Amino acid sequence: MQDRAKVLVTGSSGNLGRFVLSALDFTPYARNFCIATLSRRAAAARRDRHYRIDLTDREALTECLATFRPTKIIHLAALSSPSEAHKHPQLARAVNVDAVETIAAYAERAGARLMMTSSDYVFDGTLGRPYRETDAAEPQTVYGRSKLAAEAAVLRSGGVVARLSLLHEEGVCATTLQSLIHDARLARRPVSIAADETRSPLRFSDAASALVRLAFLPDRGVFHVSGPERLSPFDIVTRELRATAHVLPVCRIGRDRLMPPARPADVSLDSSKLRAACPDLHFARVAPPVAERAIGQTALDGVAD
Repeated sequence: MQDRAKVLVTGSSGNLGRFVLSALDFTPYARNFCIATLSRRAAAARRDRHYRIDLTDREALTECLATFRPTKIIHLAALSSPSEAHKHPQLARAVNVDAVETIAAYAERAGARLMMTSSDYVFDGTLGRPYRETDAAEPQTVYGRSKLAAEAAVLRSGGVVARLSLLHEEGVCATTLQSLIHDARLARRPVSIAADETRSPLRFSDAASALVRLAFLPDRGVFHVSGPERLSPFDIVTRELRATAHVLPVCRIGRDRLMPPARPADVSLDSSKLRAACPDLHFARVAPPVAERAIGQTALDGVAD
């Protein structure tokens, strides 16, 4: 009897990790593999095995890989806040680069499939159109530089990199955007959102579906995983609020008023390559504009410049 594939999911207790675990349960391969999870926190869901370690502990990470011996690795864990990476560059290096190099070295030795999530912040935001995988990556932040260095390690090992755009999802409050939307709906405070930063917002659930597909495809290299629209954070929040006829004022601000580092202007992504490889994947738009929900013009009255 052939041994079951062994899938290791890092960052399993995070928002994206929980969606990926759920997506794995619904793949056609679900009965043919066992899943181990790795995170600093307790297991997000009951799995075959859970490793509670810190990625900066290289010895513990190496022992985990040697013990479980995964044949597929879905590496989601990262220091993903640009502001935190800016404040703690050494930690960003340890988590986002050094740990990936350890995992990539194992994958190359063991012939394991490694799929790592990266970021649209590897680009400088000056191109003026959605970035393709072949466009030059020139990160302007500590976070972006750390992710690009991690990409190089994964690609050297023969793995696949999935660059994600801004993630959001209704009901997931542990993100900046959803926390602002939640506060606004509870009328806690007016919110101020950057209107001069363009992304390709993507729902966590859609991202998870794509990542699981990429983990099982034979393809290597870089894939962009992004939503079908180019929107600013301001656009996203106002659409979500308008969808429920909420009228709390939302004010536009420039991205220069956010915490450092400076955000790139337009890092929207072109995901044509992914759509060609997986034509059955369909990514949802952000909540449709109010006219499509038949809410009426009154929902626009509370939106202030």
